[in-house]
Amino acid sequence: MRFMVSLCLLCISIVLWLAHCQKTNGADIYFDSPFGIHGKTFELGMPKNPPPGLKENITAQYEKLGVKTGSDWNTKIAAFEKELGIRWDRMGIGFMMADDIFSRTDNIVKNANKVGVNVLFTVSYQNRPMPGTAESDRIQQLVERYDGDGVDDMPGLTKPVLYWQIGNEPENRVDATEYLELLKIGYTAVKNASSKCQVLIAGLDIQMNSQPNFLATILESGGANYFDILDIHAFGNAQGDYRQIEQKVTDAQKIMKHYGVNKPIWITETGTASGSYNFPMHPEQQLSQTEKAQAIDLVRRYILSFGLGVKKVFWAWGLIEDYGFMNKIDGYFDHTGLIYNGLGLADEGPWVKKLSYYAYKKMTEKLEGADWSKTSRLTNLPAGVYGVQFTKAGKPIYVVWVDNASQASVTLTLPGLTANKVTITEAIPNYETGKKVTNYATAFVTTSASVQNGKLNLVLKDKPVYIE
Repeated sequence: MRFMVSLCLLCISIVLWLAHCQKTNGADIYFDSPFGIHGKTFELGMPKNPPPGLKENITAQYEKLGVKTGSDWNTKIAAFEKELGIRWDRMGIGFMMADDIFSRTDNIVKNANKVGVNVLFTVSYQNRPMPGTAESDRIQQLVERYDGDGVDDMPGLTKPVLYWQIGNEPENRVDATEYLELLKIGYTAVKNASSKCQVLIAGLDIQMNSQPNFLATILESGGANYFDILDIHAFGNAQGDYRQIEQKVTDAQKIMKHYGVNKPIWITETGTASGSYNFPMHPEQQLSQTEKAQAIDLVRRYILSFGLGVKKVFWAWGLIEDYGFMNKIDGYFDHTGLIYNGLGLADEGPWVKKLSYYAYKKMTEKLEGADWSKTSRLTNLPAGVYGVQFTKAGKPIYVVWVDNASQASVTLTLPGLTANKVTITEAIPNYETGKKVTNYATAFVTTSASVQNGKLNLVLKDKPVYIE
């Protein structure tokens, strides 16, 4: 009897230890997932002194969407994130010195914990250090509250916050030396609270033509010692701007290599708009893009990034369309969301899902659980064809598309392809708008094709396809 009791106690101890490891080390099945989103997700709550227009714009969205409280908003968002297969959520804390900071960030973490979403917090928006030690102290307090080590943790914490970003888009806003001072302060504060937490440098545009180059200046001054992950931001139109991601990643890698630095790369902001909007660089011009163009661009941005070795990609701005972002009604960032809010130009109605929503969902369904270490860019492809190979459950999945053409007949020799027949699924629903998608299960065109002597003949379109 004593032996059985001892054995039961040992088993319970092992279970509790494993649960603790999962909680504190993030060792869950989605921690390595690359699928993220930023902006218009979990509600932080209204600041005590909101900037001009913010309260009015958020109130207008709540009324149009039939949302009464921040809690109601968070419940709806959590359901969407779960359905989409989103595993990472980037939240900015521009008010971290506020008295109610912990109650507000607690709400974010609790709601993310409910659906198993990992959180990346971005702090210190001003991109230069504040006088004194209050900022450093607050960063350390925040990290300690959510690091899951059992010391001063948020009550009920089930999934720790292990990634923290210092600043946001400092290029052309502050001098590189100013930002580096902030980065040092933030990095030290994070590591003092938890050595297992990782620090991201602020999202960079990687402007190779700027003199001096911002990243190069940071690294020249020893900045590599004060961040663990390099972050790149990349926006633009849906007519080929996604290719800038390759240039930015390649340029960043060249700069790091020059200084003997090797850091993993994330993209915490990328996206494009649909509908009618004004682009920030040309406010006098009203531009437009279709839902289909946005959805195609979304898949291309993610797949190309993965093929380049980028570890995480966050669509921005964001899950639901905004209204009056940065006090600009119907600007570019009011139309980058995956769900309409019922406001603004060319809007299909509150809570209506765009084609990009369904494209994101299909992408995670196809690729979640892949062995990301075996992801590789396809080479020896016909001119104008892009492709990336994934490995899931020991089997290859290929994502390919043709660029700068409506369609093209191609012959592909795909590495690792041994089957005599493959299934080909278009990555975008076969509709012009998401509103017309009434049955997700039948919304995507799926065909089969024979493989002869390791070669696959098919007609590629601008829509990416999954080949399995």
